[in-house]
Amino acid sequence: MLSAGWFIVAHILVYSTVKSCRLSSPHIWWLTFGLICIGYLVIVELIVVIFVIFVLGPLFFVSCFIYPCLYY
Repeated sequence: MLSAGWFIVAHILVYSTVKSCRLSSPHIWWLTFGLICIGYLVIVELIVVIFVIFVLGPLFFVSCFIYPCLYY
């Protein structure tokens, strides 16, 4: 819950201060932007892992272990 709240607040900070904060204090703006990018990478990694476990894993299992048994 805390991570989701921070993620939303960070988006509000980054998008509302593009013109002011990025020029006056770029270290804070780029730090927040970098953390948001890492958050998106975590989300993409989670989606890829879910796809591998729940789609490719069962397809591999069925094609290697169950499908050949149907011919015997």
